[in-house]
Amino acid sequence: MSSPGLPSSEPAPASAPQHAALLVSFTASIFLSAALLFAVQPMFTKLVLPYLGGAPGVWSVAMVFFQAALLAG
Repeated sequence: MSSPGLPSSEPAPASAPQHAALLVSFTASIFLSAALLFAVQPMFTKLVLPYLGGAPGVWSVAMVFFQAALLAG
């Protein structure tokens, strides 16, 4: 409990529209980052495939790596 003349140490509660806008922006950024990762994944894998031998296993390992990175993120 604070004294009448002293400022409170508790932050002011966020209003409902601000909270909803923040939730929408976080959700949009998560989906955008996932979409960008899905767009970069095949391009990068196709780029490094000749340097790593060109075997089908290289493609599979690269795909699994990107999917695991997406899941971990």
